[in-house]
Amino acid sequence: MTSSRNIILLHGALGSKKQFDPIMDPLNREFNVHTLDFPGHGERPLFSHFNIKEFAFDVFEFMDQKGLSSAHFFGYSMGGYVALYGATQDSDRFESIITLGTKFNWSPGYALEQKKLLNPDKIKEKVPRYAQYLSEIHGDSKWRLVLNHTADMMAELGNSNLLTKDVLSQIPHRVTIGRGENDKMVDVEESVVAANALPNGKYQELKDAPHPLEKVDHRLLTGYIVDNLE
Repeated sequence: MTSSRNIILLHGALGSKKQFDPIMDPLNREFNVHTLDFPGHGERPLFSHFNIKEFAFDVFEFMDQKGLSSAHFFGYSMGGYVALYGATQDSDRFESIITLGTKFNWSPGYALEQKKLLNPDKIKEKVPRYAQYLSEIHGDSKWRLVLNHTADMMAELGNSNLLTKDVLSQIPHRVTIGRGENDKMVDVEESVVAANALPNGKYQELKDAPHPLEKVDHRLLTGYIVDNLE
């Protein structure tokens, strides 16, 4: 396969393609950059199916609409999970994959903990600024539904992790598993284990970077993506 200069950026859970606005200009100087909202996120309507599998096939539909036979991928958090799962379904569409802050260790207990944190009423009461942020991204009438669907999706992953070590070992592409040094959601061990399970995987840590993408230095993030595509 001839490598292209196309890269698709995939956002995280509860996010939207607007998360990438600060890095679009510098990346567009190097590549043809494409972004999309997953179904139910941002301006996209909620579909009957809200899960990793459907998100991956939605990416394929997006590529077809854009006339992209293949591309490089950068996925933040859930976006990285979607990209890696997608590579197991249609390998030829992927040239390389870069992730940042992607969670690999899913269990029923961990999913239950996360589900409790995604209660819309509690978020609005205890973290009103975040509730307002979600309302601005997804719309005042939809942000609660996005939270509820995301909680259900996490419970589904807890019961059936789609990216076990055996599955990762079948992904042949060049993959960089990235983690912020100050990430409190994703630990070093699970990221390194995932990178080592990939035939062409490597682990990279971003200095001083936390989990929330909005708090990662934009120049650091841009450099991380560009360096791993060269």
